[in-house]
Amino acid sequence: MANLSICAAIFNPDTNDYDAYGLKIAANNILLVESHSNAYEFLILLTPYDNVTNDQQCFLSYTDETHYVHSVGVGSHANETNFYAVGQIIGASLDPIDSSVSNNTFIAFYHSPNAESCLTISQILIDYMSLTQRDFLVMVVHPTGQFALVLAENVVFKYNPFVSSRITTNTSFWPDISFTPRAADIDTNFTIVAGLVSNGASSSIRASVIVYLIDNNLRHIYSNWTYKPSNSSWQSQLTFSGTNGWSVKYSMSVDINNFDPTRVLVGVPYLNTVFHFVISGSGTILTLSSQIDNGNSVGFGKGVAWLASDQAAILANRYTSTFS
Repeated sequence: MANLSICAAIFNPDTNDYDAYGLKIAANNILLVESHSNAYEFLILLTPYDNVTNDQQCFLSYTDETHYVHSVGVGSHANETNFYAVGQIIGASLDPIDSSVSNNTFIAFYHSPNAESCLTISQILIDYMSLTQRDFLVMVVHPTGQFALVLAENVVFKYNPFVSSRITTNTSFWPDISFTPRAADIDTNFTIVAGLVSNGASSSIRASVIVYLIDNNLRHIYSNWTYKPSNSSWQSQLTFSGTNGWSVKYSMSVDINNFDPTRVLVGVPYLNTVFHFVISGSGTILTLSSQIDNGNSVGFGKGVAWLASDQAAILANRYTSTFS
């Protein structure tokens, strides 16, 4: 794989921005976990959420205050009290020729042997790797909670703490090395990833939205779809400038239907559009079924969630004019 030219930089995120880089909250029928980066701690709640006792609510400090958590995740159908956290080291170099770039990214696994007290939750395992891009780090956790996938620019890795304390890495996975993942969701046998690919500096439209259907062992890309606006649409005038760094403007959302995993929603707020896909071919073919937008604006599709096999909720943020 060709190496991208990377400018020297130090990772110094805004710890007060709860919307930055990834999802800071995750929940299932066992626990809820929220990352508080500005306080270097996790808020943990155990069910039942409507009658929380002192043992069922606690704060767990990060093991290291130089850790910045991009996102947390839980298995949607997990039957154990555990969660994952992925992030980077604050102050770490991102210059590939700088020796301090080593081990600037981490993934941690937290577990409790007692489902009735969050006070027993602790970090069980942590592993590190080196990345030269800090902004695009998307994590999904398998529905059973058995492993997590982390999708980044130029690299993907799988972390299965029940099998090994070390991650497995694939550095030649994405067919387009300019791809930057923005959101993902995982089902039992496949994962949907949404992001952007660069069209090159000479193109008036600097980037395009692309959606990948991949296998959960990070060996195959089964199918992909690229958004192409009609020439008469207002979306065709969007330039997608400034996509090299993280921006809320280019955040996305993905949700696989738990009631019918052949149906997927992908929200792209910059396009003010939500796309509905159908999975066929035993989970290997991705086809656009329909799409809906909310007029010439931005923010529609900030979040998407299936409520039933044929019913969904869509979060539509309302931004000021400075957003665009």
